[in-house]
Amino acid sequence: AQRKGFETVRISDLVAELAEVYEPVAVEHGKHLSASVAPGVDVRGDRALLTQMISNLLENAIEHTPVATNIRLEVSAAGTDRKLIVQDDGPGIPAEESTRIFDRFYRLDRSRKRHGNGLGLSLVRSICSLHGFNVRLVPGAVGARFEVSM
Repeated sequence: AQRKGFETVRISDLVAELAEVYEPVAVEHGKHLSASVAPGVDVRGDRALLTQMISNLLENAIEHTPVATNIRLEVSAAGTDRKLIVQDDGPGIPAEESTRIFDRFYRLDRSRKRHGNGLGLSLVRSICSLHGFNVRLVPGAVGARFEVSM
């Protein structure tokens, strides 16, 4: 029923706007946020939920990486293959924990001293599922690299 309200969302514009909003937040945390956004990429969806999904990925990268971390936000499109990528060059996520990070209330051991309730990535996965997208943590990447195939 919720999909009936989906509309065309210019994900390129949304990501560019969020990069602008979160860049000063990253700087405030001693990090650097850059964006590379392919123009004119559209998806069908709920703009508010897509905003929440991208915000959760960015906030995790900002909150759970050390000072001087570089964070990259990207939208790419090649034919019908569209991707949203949020990548950082921080310490990454241990392989043994990578299978659980999308579980509700799951938090990495090193993040337990920080605020949060372990719902961010679970919500990202739920929003992706509702939209017919796929989200994954790319294994072997430098830092943490989340890819959303749209």
